Amino acid sequence: MLKKRIVSAALAMSLIYSSTALNASALSPMTIDLPSQGTAHQAVGKIKCGSKFSYRVNPDGKTVSLIEFTDKAIESNTLRIPSKLDGMNVTVMARSLVTDFDKYYKQIKVLDIPKTVKTIEECLEGYFIDENDQFRYYSDLFTIKCCKKTAAETFAAQNNFKYSVKDADKNYVHAVRFSKSVAISSSKVKIKWSKVKNASGYRLYRMENYKWKKVKDLAPDITSYKDADCGKSGDNYYMIRVFRKSGGKTYWSRKSTIKGVKCFDSTAPKVKNAAANGKEGFDFTASNYTRDRLINLYVDVQDPESGEWCRPRTFYNSTPDAEVSGTVSDMDFDIDGKRYSDEFIKGRTYKVRFRYGVSVDDIVIPYENGLLVCKDHVYYGKATIKNVTF
Repeated sequence: MLKKRIVSAALAMSLIYSSTALNASALSPMTIDLPSQGTAHQAVGKIKCGSKFSYRVNPDGKTVSLIEFTDKAIESNTLRIPSKLDGMNVTVMARSLVTDFDKYYKQIKVLDIPKTVKTIEECLEGYFIDENDQFRYYSDLFTIKCCKKTAAETFAAQNNFKYSVKDADKNYVHAVRFSKSVAISSSKVKIKWSKVKNASGYRLYRMENYKWKKVKDLAPDITSYKDADCGKSGDNYYMIRVFRKSGGKTYWSRKSTIKGVKCFDSTAPKVKNAAANGKEGFDFTASNYTRDRLINLYVDVQDPESGEWCRPRTFYNSTPDAEVSGTVSDMDFDIDGKRYSDEFIKGRTYKVRFRYGVSVDDIVIPYENGLLVCKDHVYYGKATIKNVTF
């Protein structure tokens, strides 16, 4: 029988945000008055806490920023952001809301954002790890409901959210959603996206010298493209706009999110040795693959009883042209949302898989004058299999 020990995985975080705009004390039932620059009845900067929403008055003294919501604001799995609070338009969804989305993400399926919202701060752009140590993306959890040509639609399109539009007409075209699966080789990349109804075609762009350059216009029934002209030594960034031709006019969707991919040679690693070390683990040595430090060696082990492969161990390519050596002492598995660690059993033979891999950027967010990259998953090359007997 395999020995198992549960590894605690209660971890929840955001990789994009370092802090919220307000701390817990600022959200407690209290009123903060700053020097007034607005109307006489509503001081600028005043924070008001209600049973559903809390807000701060904006500098104009006539509009507000939403800073908090409670579970009472969620109705039938839908969170409707109000267009007005105390008679003032809600124009900002503040960064501090990320704390609430982390807390209530299991309850929210639809996020309804009104036209009044002009700014959506860093409260929905990122991803986090839930209590079972699983990556969860807000764009995979929420469907944004909005009006066309609004800040909410632009935000949804550029952050790869599922979204629906309330006031779409016959010429409206929806932005594409990129697929998570991409194929990468040493000479080309293959990108995939969702099919859009009502489209006449797709215009694919690739970033060159920090500017978008048209690659090709594609037919409406095509949802993938192999690009052999991509840069071979670095990340390649793509963006798509959907277009519809009607009545002599061309109608365009919002810009899609940005897809980042990387070419690399999928050759299997050359493993010089892989043998038990007499200390309940095994050691290995493999030839280094490339000078590129972004490509790493991944090692996983197959359980003889279940046939399942454990979570890959990553061995970073820290020194160009050097051999990669390492030690694996046990196997970690994800079962029913929990992580288990299995020890190697003396007398058994295990299959060990060695693969090179590269991180694929499924969500790349325009941020100030650059790009904010969330590395989504690893694309693996061909495998070398070795048998190790303990």
